[in-house]
Amino acid sequence: MPAVPGFTHLTLEDRIAIQKGIEAGSRKTAIAASLGKDKSTISKEIKAHRFALRTAALPLQCRHYPNCPYKHKCSENCRGYVLFSCTRRDRSPGACNGCEGRSKCPFDQFEYSAVRAQAEYDRLLIQSRTGANLKPERARRLAEIIGPLLREGTSPATICSMHPELGLSVSTLYHYLHGGVLTPYDPGLKVFERHASH
Repeated sequence: MPAVPGFTHLTLEDRIAIQKGIEAGSRKTAIAASLGKDKSTISKEIKAHRFALRTAALPLQCRHYPNCPYKHKCSENCRGYVLFSCTRRDRSPGACNGCEGRSKCPFDQFEYSAVRAQAEYDRLLIQSRTGANLKPERARRLAEIIGPLLREGTSPATICSMHPELGLSVSTLYHYLHGGVLTPYDPGLKVFERHASH
């Protein structure tokens, strides 16, 4: 099974633990140790899946903006200008979840969501397995229909014949099964990954 480029496999449970670690203000090293993962894995995961929660409405993101001695006449040529950086946001843990000062922070804010990260990972996984952009919503719907029928012993050819509305050829269905494309939406289909062949 091909791996998703640039990503180490993490489960939803792993991602929930990462989110809780961020919310607690834990360092990436501590989060990694709690999951038995390398720190670089946690760092890449947070960087890849954090999203902009709020974009600052500031002319410049200057560290001195909240207490500006120059009456907020912002310019990169200002002798007081220093680009704002935040240890928590930009280093460790790498997102703003759980930050007590977030409600008053005027700068860009980023959040990590385990559920959102898992959905993004599933989408990338499907694309890497199929070479096509099969949307998660469609993959989930296919799994809901196809999974129970396969477990009843219905063949892929019969399923395609019974459900022309799915718009699947027999070879495409075999490809999806063999590649594990539908497994994230129906773990019971994993057994068919090994046995899906013409």
